[in-house]
Amino acid sequence: MRKLTYHILIVFAALLAVTSCSEDLEQVQLGDISNVTPPEILSPEPETVLTLDLNAPDETAMTVQWKKIDYGTNLSVDYTVEIATAGSNFANPVELGVSVTNSFSITNVELNNKLLTLGFSPNAEGQFELRIRTSVNYQIPETISEAVALTGIPYFDPSVLPENLYMTGASLNAVGDGGWNWDTNYSEFKPVHSHPELFWTIVWLDPTVQDAGVKIAPQRAWVGDFAVQGDPTDGVWEKGTSNLIVPEAGYYTVVVNYIAGTVEANPTRVYGIGNVFGSWDSANPQNLFTIDKTNKLVKFEGTVNGDELRMHVAANTLVCDWWQAEFIILNGQIVYRGTGDDQERVQLTSGNATINLNFMNDTGSIVQ
Repeated sequence: MRKLTYHILIVFAALLAVTSCSEDLEQVQLGDISNVTPPEILSPEPETVLTLDLNAPDETAMTVQWKKIDYGTNLSVDYTVEIATAGSNFANPVELGVSVTNSFSITNVELNNKLLTLGFSPNAEGQFELRIRTSVNYQIPETISEAVALTGIPYFDPSVLPENLYMTGASLNAVGDGGWNWDTNYSEFKPVHSHPELFWTIVWLDPTVQDAGVKIAPQRAWVGDFAVQGDPTDGVWEKGTSNLIVPEAGYYTVVVNYIAGTVEANPTRVYGIGNVFGSWDSANPQNLFTIDKTNKLVKFEGTVNGDELRMHVAANTLVCDWWQAEFIILNGQIVYRGTGDDQERVQLTSGNATINLNFMNDTGSIVQ
């Protein structure tokens, strides 16, 4: 028994010696890795413009090729291809993929999704940078290639558009009892005729409540929800994950523009249009309704002509014809045209008229 134990110890010691020698051998073969040159990107060339093709989603949009790194021995190297917004110093890189060779290809749909992830707007040029990062193991430090400056033009894919949009949040004063609850406090966005990328709604928002803000989702549930990011420009934010919080209480028109990737929240502007108001000019300042904050109404008071009552909403990013964002009052209710045909309309008589719109419960009245 002692002899068997002795033989086992000898074998174990021999294995340790072989392992130690192998490690020493690898270190000798690697030599001084501090002077190793990072991979060099050979293609695409700097300033290449990549126009992505909606009609060829599975075709190759870009092939990246590079000169492989040389450690002086046969090591398996992972090459990670990354992109980032130009000038960001790769603070938030987006990974395209990993290769163990000296090339990597990506399809139109894959690169399109990555550029949209960077925040690029569809059908518009966006500048980004591409680099290669290497990794072997924890003992060998990674290397990073010089970045290549590129331009990408992602496309807009209408198939990814939602059929519906909803809003909820403590700042929203709409259906039910308030709060962050899709069942008891929500507003449904209105689609825009002939513009499936646009949705809008008029809501009363209050930033002074506890846990203020609102969020948006394609269904009344916490799936795919979003709102804003960064600071607004003229009431328009980039689409993001932070709560939408308005500066003061009041009626706001909230517009989601999927092509621009924006969310707008500006004080509501409702206009009368047509013979009743003496002008067919859209967003005519003379026909702008006023906001009654005390009674939470949008209203018109003035003299009208006898004809059919027609009204529409306007906003900075609601880029459409006026009739595509039209609504009427019918049987005491606000009825939105949406994607439907021409609506049945109420006939007014000439003289004084008061038109009241309550967008909190979608009711309206006409007094003559």
